[in-house]
Amino acid sequence: MVLQWYYRRVTVDEGAGTASVPVSIDVPSSVDTVVEITTATGTAGASDYTTTTTTVTIPAGSTSVNVSIPVTDDGIDEPNETFTVNGNVTSGNTSNTDPSGTVTITDNDGTPVVTIGDVTVDEGAGTASVPVSIDVPSSVDTVVEITTATGTAGTSDYTTTTTTVTIPAGSTSVNVSIPVTDDTTDEPNETFTVNGNVTSGNTSNTDPSGTVTITDNDGTPVVTIGDVTVDEGAGTASVPVSIDVPSSVDTVVEITTATGTAGTSDYTTTTTTVTIPAGSTSVNVSIPVTDDTTDEPNETFTVNGNVTSGNTSNTDPSGTVTITDNDGTPVVTIGDVTVDEGAGTASVP
Repeated sequence: MVLQWYYRRVTVDEGAGTASVPVSIDVPSSVDTVVEITTATGTAGASDYTTTTTTVTIPAGSTSVNVSIPVTDDGIDEPNETFTVNGNVTSGNTSNTDPSGTVTITDNDGTPVVTIGDVTVDEGAGTASVPVSIDVPSSVDTVVEITTATGTAGTSDYTTTTTTVTIPAGSTSVNVSIPVTDDTTDEPNETFTVNGNVTSGNTSNTDPSGTVTITDNDGTPVVTIGDVTVDEGAGTASVPVSIDVPSSVDTVVEITTATGTAGTSDYTTTTTTVTIPAGSTSVNVSIPVTDDTTDEPNETFTVNGNVTSGNTSNTDPSGTVTITDNDGTPVVTIGDVTVDEGAGTASVP
């Protein structure tokens, strides 16, 4: 009787360590059956199992032996993969001499989760480098479309970006660079969003999102009220209320005047509120001064401020207005007088 020899198909988890492949004949033989064994790659390659060349013998009277082929437990998510086990009968009595079988390796790694990292960057850095990652390597490229979306940070704070990034098979992360703007405006930390859309690959989620926080590198504004010198004939003193760097919010300052050597007969007591708009650095407050006819020395009064809204490092600035006199220095004279001797006295101015 001629014997038929065959392999069974084997399925093994990659974590099993070895695939035990039976080499069999369908009925016992009176002689040993000797088979040379070689493996051949398929969708599974040499990184998935150990290439094996060996010889097995089915003893006379038996019908099967097993050949062990090491399989590799990697950390890469991949589909089920196969390789071939080929035989060549070198001794014995079989009806076929070149049997072949298939080993299927099943994956034991979780499907990758894709994330876009949260990043904090100084506005002076020039770019934000945002990681786009998967938690375990994949056997295929992971392709992600990237778009940015404004938040408290707007298009004046960063460059709107639309791009595509690819995490190569076997890798877990790439970075996308997004330009950020170094302005001169004091502002709080601001954020924008980086959204992703997985267009190719094998991930358990397809729409990751991350946040970029831009930290400010501009000093907190210092508010000042300028010192001003004005001629009393000018009618008004124009007093600047300023901050040294622009702010992202309005700066609101209550203004009150206080007498000094100049009193209320020299200027008009003033109480008002001024606003330095966001992005600007200065406004003027007008205070009426009085043009009298009295010769007097230069006189001063104070302009006090109280910051009621905005972001400044000081809240109570003060400035001085000096009023210069426009009246001539008096000329003293003694009048000429004619008087009758009977008048008793001469009244001389």
